[in-house]
Amino acid sequence: MSMTFPKRLEDVPTYGHFSPQNGNVRYGEDLYVGYKSYHHRNITPLFPFGYGLSYTTFKYGEAKVSAPSSSSDFSVTITVSITNTGSVVGSEAVQVYVSLPKGELSHPQQQLKAFKKVKNLAPGKTEEVQFTLDKYAVSYWDDIVHRWRADKGTYTVRVGRSAAEVESETTFEVDETFEWNGL
Repeated sequence: MSMTFPKRLEDVPTYGHFSPQNGNVRYGEDLYVGYKSYHHRNITPLFPFGYGLSYTTFKYGEAKVSAPSSSSDFSVTITVSITNTGSVVGSEAVQVYVSLPKGELSHPQQQLKAFKKVKNLAPGKTEEVQFTLDKYAVSYWDDIVHRWRADKGTYTVRVGRSAAEVESETTFEVDETFEWNGL
């Protein structure tokens, strides 16, 4: 699944904003759309973002992170091993969530930044999955300076099978704040 299913209508991030006022619908959830809202408000959904059923089980190894490259061409590599611990061949969607450093601005503390599908993994077999995150994974749009900004600090990486099922967590440091324009 690629969406979050609530237990109750009142848990939906847009609840209370369904009806237009003077012909306008209020976008009241701001950055806390979908799974980010459930995480922010500490609400357990019926089915979390990324939820899926499988005929087998998987074990995640400890996520490892490379040292980030320079801010001018930022990248960091996340590596995690996935083992099929069940008795049949199976596939798993491995998801990477990044949290920005705690600062003055309020941002969702768990943002999906990458995912990959491990396909047809045989029982007992392990596959190493690698993700390369670029400057988009650590940046946000700064309305004041009208540029993308990545803050100095500790970034948390969570790897798991859904927004609610984090299997491994690690961190990396961005040594200096940097800004950039363009796509």
